[in-house]
Amino acid sequence: MNIKNLFRINKKGRKKKEEISKSTEDIQDRGDLREITKEILDKSADELAHEEKHMEGLYAKKREEWKVKELLKKARILERKNKYRDAIKAYLRFLEKNLVIIGSRKRYSLKDYYKLVDYYVKIAELYMKIHHIKAEDRIKDMRKAAEYYEKAAKMYMGKGEYNSAHKNYQKAADIYEEIKMYEKSADNYLGIAEMYRLKGDKLLTSDFYDKAAKYYSMAENHDRTIEMISKSAELRINIGDRKGASDDYMRIADMYRSTGKHQEAIKFYAKSVEILYGMEKFIELREIYDRIAQDYENINEYNDAIYYYLGSAFLNEGRDDLAASNAFEGAAHCYEKLKDYKNAIQYYTKAADLNIKLKRYLNAAYILKSIGKCYESMGNEEMAADYYFKYAEYGITDKKGLACMEGFKMAVNIYLRMIDLEMNKKRYKKAIELYKKLARSYSGLKDFKKAGDSFYRAAEMEREMGYDIKTYVYTYRESIKEYTKACDFWCIARSYKKMKEYDNAVKFYNKYADEQSKKGNPFYSGEGYRKAGDCFKEMNNRKEMLKSYNKAIKYYSLHLEKIRKRKIIEDQRASVGNTLKYIAESYRNINQLVNARDYYSKALKYFEEKNMLKEVTFIRAFLNKIEAKIVIRSGDYSRADKLLRISIEAFDELLKDKELSMDYRNFLQKNRDDTKKILDSIAQKPEVSLLLDRRSYTFKGIPLVLNMELKNKSVNPIYNISFLPHLPEELEIHMEPDPIEKIDSGEVIKTSMEVISDTPGEYRLKPIEVIYED
Repeated sequence: MNIKNLFRINKKGRKKKEEISKSTEDIQDRGDLREITKEILDKSADELAHEEKHMEGLYAKKREEWKVKELLKKARILERKNKYRDAIKAYLRFLEKNLVIIGSRKRYSLKDYYKLVDYYVKIAELYMKIHHIKAEDRIKDMRKAAEYYEKAAKMYMGKGEYNSAHKNYQKAADIYEEIKMYEKSADNYLGIAEMYRLKGDKLLTSDFYDKAAKYYSMAENHDRTIEMISKSAELRINIGDRKGASDDYMRIADMYRSTGKHQEAIKFYAKSVEILYGMEKFIELREIYDRIAQDYENINEYNDAIYYYLGSAFLNEGRDDLAASNAFEGAAHCYEKLKDYKNAIQYYTKAADLNIKLKRYLNAAYILKSIGKCYESMGNEEMAADYYFKYAEYGITDKKGLACMEGFKMAVNIYLRMIDLEMNKKRYKKAIELYKKLARSYSGLKDFKKAGDSFYRAAEMEREMGYDIKTYVYTYRESIKEYTKACDFWCIARSYKKMKEYDNAVKFYNKYADEQSKKGNPFYSGEGYRKAGDCFKEMNNRKEMLKSYNKAIKYYSLHLEKIRKRKIIEDQRASVGNTLKYIAESYRNINQLVNARDYYSKALKYFEEKNMLKEVTFIRAFLNKIEAKIVIRSGDYSRADKLLRISIEAFDELLKDKELSMDYRNFLQKNRDDTKKILDSIAQKPEVSLLLDRRSYTFKGIPLVLNMELKNKSVNPIYNISFLPHLPEELEIHMEPDPIEKIDSGEVIKTSMEVISDTPGEYRLKPIEVIYED
């Protein structure tokens, strides 16, 4: 049809004539266009202007639909002319355009998509009609046909037309079978099975699972084959077909046996027997397996024994766990005899797990010990130790299992060897893990002190290696738990100190000191109080720090007195030299430098006589530093310089030792840096400024007050400050400035002096000389 004289209104309101022509064979389409045209002519110009775009979009959509129908018409014509391949292309283009329209327009739904199913079937049929010269071309087209039958089947499933779905799945399966694509054929039979499962027809579902299994087997996909047969068997049990289910399980067992998976085969043979003949036959079968296995083991035919032990184990598992565990253990023992430790461990583990489940912990313990031996035979010492630990852990839960304590000892010996090895190879992370395992083993032996020491060592390594604070604090707390069991106050306090929980550390250092005092060990009592003093120093609690250090000095002195009177025998830690050194350090920490110097000097003499070179170097480092501080007060900078340099050399010598702990190294480095700072500071001459604050007026015979401001600009304090004024002859000092004992670095002190004169005039004061010691 032709439509002429259709007017369009532009934005300015002018009418513009435009011809639109279109021919079609569809009467309904002509009716649609007449209706659209009538609507257009009935509307005003303004309304047309607003709906112009809508009309154009509607027309475009109709044009798309016309094109799709033209493609369908073309496909049918080509099909009638037996041009099947060209017809397929046209049908595919028709489907493609249709799918675009369905996907892009709201009024279309999934039902519209399913309406296209017949065209998928048509394409499949056309592929089958094509004549071929080459066999490979025929196979290619048959595969395409099968793919479209399969798509159609799924679409019919979506529509709920199960008969049509079955028909198309079957066609696809038959084609795939013909071209020897057995797995694809199986997939389509599985599709039919799932369809009947949804319908609730268990018998047909089971039959088609069997068919799927047949073709998966032909495709040599054993896992899928077994899966399909298993599903079929389950359904047959549900519908009461016990013979069919038994046969299915027998087929699965045969498949496992043919692939060498004997344990799985035995399991399904057992299912087959149990379903068909009941428990009586099953019990009889497992007993026969046990006897055969034992006979083979007795004649050292371990492989045959293993077969029957595992047969019995899998027959019993889930039914009689005690019998199953015994059979697994028998198989494992045979594997161990054959030195097949991997399989031995596998079945010992099954046996142990079943015994633990049955709460037969002593039996489980001895099996775990066997696992440990297997690992040790394989050279895996850590796993061996872990299982020896478990052996002891489970064994001691039984009153008859005290002998299993040996497992902890066995684990300790292995962990100690491994720690030495890991430390030598500098594999510190592994060593930390082993220290923790060692700690738990010592704890099992009730050697809580060594358990705590092992956790403490692990925590120290974690801290030194930069582990997260939560990690090493947790490990320190584990050490505290063990030390608490051992009532070791010193070590508890030490761990708290490393965690910087100084309040708790002080508490236990004082407990340790009191405990040692009651035992008559003044040296160790002094140690406790000295360490408490260290903690108070960290807490900036000077009052308690002084008390603790003075107590330490008191008990150290008492110890020296006892040695002098031969009331106690000197030992290595509580030697005279160490006692003198610790007294010196206590005095040093409370800034009594002269006393500290005297005791360091005595300690130096002791260590030199004993030829203890490291201790001599340590004492020299601190003695020279303290001596330098003392001579600085008297202003002898030249001597102080020499002493400080000697001290720094001694600190450097000590720091060369690579075996120092992180804390001790930090302690030495801090003192070395402090010594260097003092050395640098004495190289700078103190600078002191004096400021007279104003121009002053007075009358003769009346004192004049001169205010002064004194500032120490040096980095060190100055002492014993006095003044030497230089005054004109006409002025007399009426009141001199008061002497000042000390001015710290950067401190400002205000003072004053008074002058008087009987002679009128204007006077200018010369600088007042400030005298001080630094």
